[in-house]
Amino acid sequence: MENGGFLMQNMENNLYKNPKISLTISPAFKDLWQTDFREYIYYGGRYGGKNYAIAQYLCVKLLQKRQRALILREFQTSGKSSVYKDIQDFFIDNDIEFKINDLDLEIKQYYKNENLIKFKATRILLSFNQSEFIFAGVNDNVVDSLKGLKDINFCWIDEANFLSEYSYNKLKPTIRAENSKLIYSFNPEQEDDFLYKKAITNTDSRCYVKKITAGRYDSQKGEWVCGDNPFLNATILADINSDFKTMTSQMFNFVHLGEPLGVENGNVINTDLIGFYDDCIWQGYTQTILSADTAFSKSENADYSAIGAFGLKGNEIHLLRIWRGHYDFNELQEVLKGAYSYVSDKYQLPPARVIIEKKASGISLLQELQRTTHLPLSEVVPKKDKFARVSNVLSEFGKLRLPQSKDPINFWISDFIKECKAFRADEQHLHDDQVDMVCYALEYQKGFSIDWDSL
Repeated sequence: MENGGFLMQNMENNLYKNPKISLTISPAFKDLWQTDFREYIYYGGRYGGKNYAIAQYLCVKLLQKRQRALILREFQTSGKSSVYKDIQDFFIDNDIEFKINDLDLEIKQYYKNENLIKFKATRILLSFNQSEFIFAGVNDNVVDSLKGLKDINFCWIDEANFLSEYSYNKLKPTIRAENSKLIYSFNPEQEDDFLYKKAITNTDSRCYVKKITAGRYDSQKGEWVCGDNPFLNATILADINSDFKTMTSQMFNFVHLGEPLGVENGNVINTDLIGFYDDCIWQGYTQTILSADTAFSKSENADYSAIGAFGLKGNEIHLLRIWRGHYDFNELQEVLKGAYSYVSDKYQLPPARVIIEKKASGISLLQELQRTTHLPLSEVVPKKDKFARVSNVLSEFGKLRLPQSKDPINFWISDFIKECKAFRADEQHLHDDQVDMVCYALEYQKGFSIDWDSL
């Protein structure tokens, strides 16, 4: 088979009487088709083809007979733009609707005035056999709320490095249809990510684990060539070889080989100073605020946008909740306005300030919110580099408090602490959106040391 793939043949009796459909599958995912494990964990670096291979598998399974697939990401909006598109592309690229309609006269007659495949905002419905893809965000729905979903045959958790042990233990029992499967895919970020630790120490006979790397180094050629993804084009291979020459070995191994960066302390932020508060008790805040660090785009390779809600109480500043994800401009507006409403309703104290960093999409965001809302906007223009800004509030981290309850809505805490620990003076850390966001809130709590520009 060209490029090393293998052809899925003899599928005529499976794909709803459709002898014309044949697929070329990456050999790295052969076991997904040919084995019967309860759980499948696929992890690795960029360009491994994990998403499309899993999407391809689920599409075929739901074409075969009536089944339901639940597809989760940390944020539903990011799932809608990427995983959703992978599944949509499968049906469109393979002309599935036309082939089914063309080959089955009964279906053609019955659905002559309807689409056989219906693409909705958070669902894709195969109307001819009632199979269904359901897209949800764990951050939006919280794992406990997924209990109401019945008869889920497949659950795919993409970017599963965000999944905590608590969420994992709550999620798994909810997927309980006979012979149901859970599939996890992710690029490792930190060594102590729960699912990464589970993958490398797996002893569960019902769990299949495979590391996927797009390329492999050919010592004879002295360059990187196709590895687990046999369909890499020349442009991507050239990018990998360029990165090999220009990136640090640690960063290259992280990006392309799926090796976590580690959780070694960056020796800048002392997270031991951060305390906790009982979030089950009414705190009686004197003021609440929102602080936002926004990214340039919603691309999966871009930085995150992070919005934090804070409650001020005496000398303490309580981090109430974080909203974090890859958002486009419209989504970012809605998330921020939703955060404002959330704080206003829950604490009966609307935020006195909505602090937005005036860079990247924050510039347009400030302009649009000023035009269309009455939010108490405050812009801040960073005058120093990130390390200098963090250094300015290092002592203030001792005033920061996080929720202490194990409520699933507080899933974000561990990721926040990891990002703070990993922050480095040389900025060779992976992310700093949450650090930036909290620094502006701490500056505000410190006493308006920034020249706040109220709009």
